[in-house]
Amino acid sequence: MKSEAAKALRAKEENLLTEWSDDDHEFIGDGIVDHDAWLEAPKRVLFLLKEAYRWKEEGALNLASAIRVDIEKDDRIKNHSMPVVGLWAFAIHEISRTGTIPAFPEESSRAESVKRALLSSAVVNVKKRNGKSQSGDDLAECARKDRDQIREQVELYAPDLIVCGSVWSIVKDSVFEDVQPSSSDRIIDWNGTKIIDFWHPNYRIPWQLSFYGLAGLAFRCK
Repeated sequence: MKSEAAKALRAKEENLLTEWSDDDHEFIGDGIVDHDAWLEAPKRVLFLLKEAYRWKEEGALNLASAIRVDIEKDDRIKNHSMPVVGLWAFAIHEISRTGTIPAFPEESSRAESVKRALLSSAVVNVKKRNGKSQSGDDLAECARKDRDQIREQVELYAPDLIVCGSVWSIVKDSVFEDVQPSSSDRIIDWNGTKIIDFWHPNYRIPWQLSFYGLAGLAFRCK
C-alpha cells in the first residue's frame, strides 16, 4: 500500500468490519478491492450486492481481498459475479474519462482495463454471511438489523456512484430512507451521491446487454 491516505482508509475499514463480525467465523468481509486504486479512480464506484458466498473451506474470508488476489495471481477474474461487475466498473470509468460510452471490451474477463477498473471499486454485500440461492426475506432482515453498519460502511467510502444489484427494493427504506425525490425510477439521488437501481450481475442475459444497459444509466449520471 503506497499512500498514507490509503492506509488510513483501510485501517478504518478493518476496524468497522472487525466490530461488525463480532468474532463470527461465518462472517465474510468486503469493501474496497485496492485502496490506492480506489483513491486514484476517475469515479469511485461502490457495487452494493446481495450476499456473501463461501467458495473456500478455510476460515472467514474477505471478498475484496479474494478478488484482489485473483486478479494479481491469474489472467482472469474468477469470483462469481465479478467479471460482470468489472465490466460495469470499466464502463463507468470510461464514461467519466471520455464523456462517451465505450465499446464492449474483447475477452472481457481477461482485459487489463476491466481488471484495473474492478481493483478501483468497492464491492459490498448486504448480507455478510454464507448466502443461499433464494433468501429475499433473509436479506431484508439483514438490511434492517445491520442498517447502521451498512450505512457507516458506505459513508466511510464516500462513493461518487452506487450501483445496486437487485437490492434497491431491500435497502431503500432502511439504509437509504433519506433519498431525495427523483424523476427516474432507476437513478436516485442520495445526499449528492447517485444510486443506480440495476439488475444483479448474475442476471441471465448476455454480458453485452448488461454492459450497455448499465452504461446508459451511468452516462446519465456523469
